[in-house]
Amino acid sequence: MRRYLAEHGEKSGVHYSDLFEQLVMLAERPRREMADWLWDYFFKTDEGTWRPPATDEEREEKRKQRATGTLRKIKSYAKLLDHGETVPARLRPDSDRTLADWIRQARRAGLYQQGRILFEKGGLNLSRLEEVDENLAMDVNEDYRYCLKQLSEGKGV
Repeated sequence: MRRYLAEHGEKSGVHYSDLFEQLVMLAERPRREMADWLWDYFFKTDEGTWRPPATDEEREEKRKQRATGTLRKIKSYAKLLDHGETVPARLRPDSDRTLADWIRQARRAGLYQQGRILFEKGGLNLSRLEEVDENLAMDVNEDYRYCLKQLSEGKGV
């Protein structure tokens, strides 16, 4: 990925098909599907391509997500909510603050559909969140609107 981006300086990321082409040439491949683990290590750009973390902060964010399994929890929780199924307690966020953080992480990871579902169906109590942290309540609204905008442009679906 880094080599490709160095050779194509005008590009902001690498297309999925180019990454997959490299993966199939490997003798030992990951057990998980590439579409699943890409989210754990890379960021999806607005163009729909993939890029590595650009800063130490982004690298640390991805490391923490992998350690806690947050993106997998977000995807599982959103899928259950979307299908109207019962959500086991172990998959539910423990507070409105955690749910707001999940919406932020969904937005940053390009999981716009999941961010929308979490906001609309996740049980977020905005008034209670505003009492605790008004800025966080405004941020989660902004994250939600951003997810909706990206979805309306056909991204993240």
